[in-house]
Amino acid sequence: MTGDKELKNSELRKKYLAIATRSFKTKLDIYLFIQTINGRELSRDEAVITADFGGFKIDEKIRTIYKNAWTQTQIELEETSGLMIKKIDEKIDDWNKVNKNTPLLNQLRKQYVENFGDVLTVKCFVEVYKEKAEDRRCLYCQIPELEIKRLRDNHKLYTKRGRGSQLEIDRENFHEYETGKIVLSCYYCNNAKTDEFSIDEFKPVGKEIRKIWDNRLSKINSL
Repeated sequence: MTGDKELKNSELRKKYLAIATRSFKTKLDIYLFIQTINGRELSRDEAVITADFGGFKIDEKIRTIYKNAWTQTQIELEETSGLMIKKIDEKIDDWNKVNKNTPLLNQLRKQYVENFGDVLTVKCFVEVYKEKAEDRRCLYCQIPELEIKRLRDNHKLYTKRGRGSQLEIDRENFHEYETGKIVLSCYYCNNAKTDEFSIDEFKPVGKEIRKIWDNRLSKINSL
């Protein structure tokens, strides 16, 4: 089971389940990719694909193949059995369109979320995300969540999106949201990091972003 019932805090429970859903999408994308390059038809049979997807594990070899193909569009890679990356994407897109909001997709998601505790333990999630907002700090720029909210309340944040005032969970690139593979990040660092930079590569960038936050905060303090 997900273990989300161990979370008495409703905010944490909601956040944990949202992460489970995003993690499911990552696994499904990689699963469909590997099935395609292995020359297997993307099954639409609920019993077959449910069993197959449930037993599918993403190891380093699979992760490397997927990562190598991630930024390619017209390129044929040795690992993709001669298939062009664009053609692979088209096959996967077709499967996703046909199965959108179907019992099959809902069953796969339900199965994954129910067992998400085997992927990301509640203990790890709470250790990283923290129960109290005052304890949350971005790994990259080191800004506390309360200071982000202070910037927002003083109109020193300029994003048009609703996101930004709360810290969020980032993960190592091309991983599910796994135990030992997640960190806490502000929206701004997470958005800038994308899938291009590793956690360690982005830390120096975070230090520069922190200088901008400190400058904005100093202007608030001078009022």
